[in-house]
Amino acid sequence: AQAPAQFALTFSEPVSPLVLTLVKPDGTPVALTSFRLSDQTLEIDDPQPLKSGTHVLSWRVISADGHPVGGSLLFSIGAPSAPPAVSEAVDWQQRAAIWIGKVLLY
Repeated sequence: AQAPAQFALTFSEPVSPLVLTLVKPDGTPVALTSFRLSDQTLEIDDPQPLKSGTHVLSWRVISADGHPVGGSLLFSIGAPSAPPAVSEAVDWQQRAAIWIGKVLLY
């Protein structure tokens, strides 16, 4: 199986990305910083060739009405592996960005 060159997430309204992360099968998180916004679609470039196994694409965005929205997508390249462990640690930069966004938009 071949890894995708990019990921596309389509939302019901325009969004602004806060945090985009790819978690590799070994649990290593990779910040995804190369992306394009096209109306309601967020196109994210894959930062490097992905290896076989199960990956997690995680995102946190602010919707057009100012609400933070987050989610994750589990996918495999080749044979699936055990899902990578995703850290539950608090990301204070992310929290600060959400609150700043709320303050500015309200």
